[in-house]
Amino acid sequence: MKIAMAQLNPTVGDLKGNAELIRKAAERAAGEGAELLVTSELVISGYPPKDLLLREGFVAACDREVERLAATLPESLGVIVGHPSRKGLPTGRIANAASLLADGRVVRSIHKKLLPNYDVFDEQRYFRAAETVRPIEFRGRRLGLHICEDAWWGETGTFYEGAAAYWGDPVRELVEAGAEILINVSASPFEIDKPHRRRRILTEHVRVHKRPFLFVNQVGGNDDLVFDGHSLVMDDSGRMVFALAGFRPDFCVVDLDRLPTPSGGPSPQREQLLLDALVLGLRDYMRKCGFSDCVLGLSGGIDSSLACYIAVQAVGAQHVHGLLMPSRYSSQHSVDDAQ
Repeated sequence: MKIAMAQLNPTVGDLKGNAELIRKAAERAAGEGAELLVTSELVISGYPPKDLLLREGFVAACDREVERLAATLPESLGVIVGHPSRKGLPTGRIANAASLLADGRVVRSIHKKLLPNYDVFDEQRYFRAAETVRPIEFRGRRLGLHICEDAWWGETGTFYEGAAAYWGDPVRELVEAGAEILINVSASPFEIDKPHRRRRILTEHVRVHKRPFLFVNQVGGNDDLVFDGHSLVMDDSGRMVFALAGFRPDFCVVDLDRLPTPSGGPSPQREQLLLDALVLGLRDYMRKCGFSDCVLGLSGGIDSSLACYIAVQAVGAQHVHGLLMPSRYSSQHSVDDAQ
């Protein structure tokens, strides 16, 4: 089976714009012979939607957008999209869902089971957890589709502090129910060492279950969070055979029946990851808020010099305006350095 992975940069609340990103990726996937396209968690709404989910009509609008999207996709392609949903739930309840779209309709939806409520996450405020998880059948394959945190429960519950508060291991449940391929759709925000932590966790799942693993992550900056992408594919022995770029949208098609030989390229250094995150966070903050230019004070010190460098990398020198505001306490050395 040929599966396309689209690492997209959605904007929170821009349902039509986000759907268009998926539609363009679907056209490319179909053109390259893919049978299935996988996108990221809550890609229709953007992540994190926060209290937009409580706004009257917002989740219903997301469900409608998913149905409209399904009707416009290439007939030869199945597409997995993440979105908030009220379909089939009691009044007032919302699920963090992922749906398989094919043949012009929503074929099936699954819901996230483990809802993180620590650090930057507040999902139990908004979502109803799934009681069970089951594979999705698509073109003769049983897909173990699950959402972000559902992969962060380890065999011993030690993948991260507090994991033991959850009940059950969704990945194990999917494998025991017959899943042949594990597919995780995520909106996993960046922090130092996060790409390496994710890889260790996914490797452990593959080591235990002997299934190929596809991980598709969101990329981009939304409010106070930066999403770094770094989507990847592992074969059934836990070797990474394909990796998408960090900190930018990316796309690939992999043939699960003919996976390439693993290639171990150099891992980005800590300083490079941090710089890339800062640049992307500033660029998307400006772009998604509609700002074209920025102004900052240049004192001659290393701190304002670094801030200026990050801004130039984010939006280009022509959009960055430096101000020098010397006082009687400023030395000529500071003035010269600022200039």
